[in-house]
Amino acid sequence: MDKNVDKNNTKEVITVEDIDRQKRKPNEWAKIYNIKLIECDDYNALQNEYEWAWEMMHSYKYLPLPDKTGDYELSSEKELRAEMLVMDIYINALPKEKYIFNTHKKYIDTDFIRRRLNLI
Repeated sequence: MDKNVDKNNTKEVITVEDIDRQKRKPNEWAKIYNIKLIECDDYNALQNEYEWAWEMMHSYKYLPLPDKTGDYELSSEKELRAEMLVMDIYINALPKEKYIFNTHKKYIDTDFIRRRLNLI
């Protein structure tokens, strides 16, 4: 069976293959993503990369940081990665999960995310 086909026989759309499965606090993710967090709901929350990307794109306030050469390329690439992760979440969500995203504007671990993180 194709690894990108779920039990409902629908093809998953995956734009980011190399997911970091490690749970980290927002400030740790900010360092990896080369940004400075200005505002975050819970600085002690442990997040997987999908949750981090969702919160980064929807609720966190941040500033990109220059890299060692003074360029913003790394933070721009990481911001694009976060956008692609959010796209993966939404495209692969079941209708009931999309409803939660659209009405409550809140992150949830979808079936897709649990499969990708090997939780189910």
